[in-house]
Amino acid sequence: MMNPHLSEQELAEWLTGRSEQAESHFGHCPVCRAEAETLRAGIQLGRKQIQAAAQRDEAFWTRQRWQIREGMTRRRSALLLRRMALLATAVVLCAWLLLNRSPQPAAPAGNDEADSILLQQVQSEVAQDYPSALAPAVLLSQERAAAQPAARAQ
Repeated sequence: MMNPHLSEQELAEWLTGRSEQAESHFGHCPVCRAEAETLRAGIQLGRKQIQAAAQRDEAFWTRQRWQIREGMTRRRSALLLRRMALLATAVVLCAWLLLNRSPQPAAPAGNDEADSILLQQVQSEVAQDYPSALAPAVLLSQERAAAQPAARAQ
């Protein structure tokens, strides 16, 4: 058995213009027709109230434009001030770095003898076939190599 009245969903579809069968139902159902008219009247009243609230005089819109411009000007000024402060900080930092350079200390004189001894040690290490730290291992290797041919000969 069908419900004799339209549901809320069907009424919403009729209000949005997507239901043609609701119109035919209103022709023979005064209850649904009265409900639909009440809904339509409420929506129209709400629309009128919104439009009335949105209507403003020219002074209001002038104040709005002025406030928006003032806000934009303040933001631009603040941004410019920040950029200038950053630039000033960078200039001060660069000046400080350039002015606070300490002179490089001169190499102490009189180390020529120590330098020549170190150079001789390095040259003798480079001239060897192996590093001096591996000298004991090289001796063991040579003794082992000498012992192997003797063991093979027996």
